[in-house]
Order: sequence, then structure tokens, then C-alpha cells
Amino acid sequence: MMPTAGGGGRDWPQYFRDREGVSEAYSYFTFPKAKYPDISMFLEAIPDISRVINLANDVLSFYKEERAGVKKNYIHQRAGYEGRDAIAVLKSVAKECIEACKRIESVLEGREPYKQAWLSHLHGYLYMHRSTNRYKLHEIGLGETSCAISSLTKDSFGTLK
Repeated sequence: MMPTAGGGGRDWPQYFRDREGVSEAYSYFTFPKAKYPDISMFLEAIPDISRVINLANDVLSFYKEERAGVKKNYIHQRAGYEGRDAIAVLKSVAKECIEACKRIESVLEGREPYKQAWLSHLHGYLYMHRSTNRYKLHEIGLGETSCAISSLTKDSFGTLK
């Protein structure tokens, strides 16, 4: 879709992105009711967990999509609406993803085992992208052949700035 003059549809890329996947469902899958029965412990983190699922996928899929010439994606749609190049938007999206992770961590702070469930989900999600040939991250030195870290820690987020 081409952006309208004046940027009237600037929220379209985010709206479309939120509906194209099932990130909200995956957010809830992080906390199976049998093991994590108190929904109040994680509910306010759900919007940001959904956002991280989408944005992390967009960032980690960008290389393979660029390599294949795919332009119909969130990064390129947003770049068109914002009048910026795709690399600048990619950097912004990566920062937004990190900020959402920090907000999730803030919500779940002191709420074990809910926090650990989130960190395990996040680590597994990132590992899946880094270890699957589909994303071709090994071509740019970001691939991973074995899962060496059992979970992410608060200190891990500081290195992602």
C-alpha cells in the first residue's frame, strides 16, 4: 500500500502488523494457566509482550527479506509513511523492541515465576530466529548453533543499547 499524501494513514503499518500475526495469543501462551494461574501477575505486560514478538520478528527477518528483495513488510511500510529509509526505521524498531522488553521486566519484577517464564519465552524466541536457517542470520554472524544461555538476565538488556 502506498502512503497517502500528508501522512494521514501513518498508523496503518502498526495496525496491519498487529492484525497480521497472532502475537497476542503467543503472549498468553507464555503463561499456561495450570502453571501461572494468577493473570493479574502478568496481564499488564501482555501488550508489550505482543509488541516484542512482532518487532523482534521484524528486526530478525529484515536481513532475509532484504536479501530476497521483499519490500512488503512492516519496516518498509513504516519507512514509506515516515519518509525515512528502511535502515533508519530498522534501528528505531530495534530500540522500541528493547524499550518494550524493559517495560515487561518492570511489570514482572518481583513476580517469580512469571518473570522467569517471560525470560525463558524471550530467550527461546530469539534462539529460534538465530538458529533457524530460514532467517539466514548465520550469513551475517548472528546465527547460533547451540543454546548456550539458559535465560536472559537484567544485565543482558544493557548490552543491547
